Amino acid sequence: MEREARFLGDHANVSLLVINNSDRSVLAYLGGSDYFGPAGMVDMVRAVRSPGSTLKPFIYGLAFDLGVLTPDTLVEDRPVRFGDYAPADFDGAFHGAVSAREALQQSYNAPAVQLLNEVGPGRLAATLRLAGVHLKFPHRHWAPALPLALGGVGITLRDLAMLYSGLAGDGRATPLRVLQDSAVVSASPLMTQASAHMIAGILHGTPVPDGVAPAVRRAIAYKTGTSYGFRDALALGYSGRYTVAVWVGRTDGSPRPGSYGRNTAAPLLFHIFDLLPPEPILPIAAQPNAGGLARRVGAALKRFIPSADVVSTAANRESPPRITFPPNGAHVVLAQDGSSFAPLALEAMGGVPPYRWAVNGQPLAPAPIGAPTAWMPDGPGFVRISVTDHHHKSITAEVWIE
Repeated sequence: MEREARFLGDHANVSLLVINNSDRSVLAYLGGSDYFGPAGMVDMVRAVRSPGSTLKPFIYGLAFDLGVLTPDTLVEDRPVRFGDYAPADFDGAFHGAVSAREALQQSYNAPAVQLLNEVGPGRLAATLRLAGVHLKFPHRHWAPALPLALGGVGITLRDLAMLYSGLAGDGRATPLRVLQDSAVVSASPLMTQASAHMIAGILHGTPVPDGVAPAVRRAIAYKTGTSYGFRDALALGYSGRYTVAVWVGRTDGSPRPGSYGRNTAAPLLFHIFDLLPPEPILPIAAQPNAGGLARRVGAALKRFIPSADVVSTAANRESPPRITFPPNGAHVVLAQDGSSFAPLALEAMGGVPPYRWAVNGQPLAPAPIGAPTAWMPDGPGFVRISVTDHHHKSITAEVWIE
């Protein structure tokens, strides 16, 4: 992996796990690509980082379990707003009515957040925690919220690998066995077997990254993820026998603009699968019982209609507020006193005050009347700043803090 890290350049680090699905034993464990390099002794398999979009399959699996939709149900990838939270797709575009299958394969954000709102962030977090996953929120007392769908939580690569090996294990998660004499622990359900098979069929149909031509014919279900500010690029995939988890990023958490899961971590994932022993070709999408739930409820679920009140931004034609500072795309240099940065002033105009601000999906406390709004950065990098007015209209700016 040191060669791959040099190829990626830009001081990139790589960590990975390879799991035997039959007994959840760890076959390969790489905490970093350069043990004697800068911060090389930091184990990035156990480091808490953002999962990006890699938790989306578990949202869809719970939605299948609840009978909310099937892989062929139409969902709306459109501008939506939940209070002051307005998710957008990675490419900034929306794609209208698409099947749940396409929405997950293409990792559209708005449908995933709508589904999490239906399933409940607390239900998803509880399911993951019961499986042994340690979720870290920005503040200890914060409850799970909708940004959970897009990576708004901390989790380790080890826990993500355990979750994906659980998908390969008919929807039941078991702690990984790093040592040969580790005790076998009973499994915890992530979703029903039928839902896990449907998720596998969907992820198996995800297009292979551009320029990647697997040398070994193998049925691989995989998902990628990219965290805020291009800090973490992930790819997790599983076949019948193996689960592979790959993280690419910088150990210090600084951004790598333009590096995301699909163009950095996913090619490494397929390369690792090529190095593993061949296995029987079993079409994942055709596993037994994979379509059971779809046949039972498919006729009644042609289109997903949220039960909660979701506001369509397209239906409201009034002008939203404007962020006057910092403007979108700005490079802001802040004074630094030791390890602390000076606060970043936030200014807006237009719309209908009072304004509510959020940074990276996390709301800021309202400023006292007459006082300016400011945010205290915790380090350099890209940040996403959004402001919402009294009529729930919002706008977002992405800036670089230095």
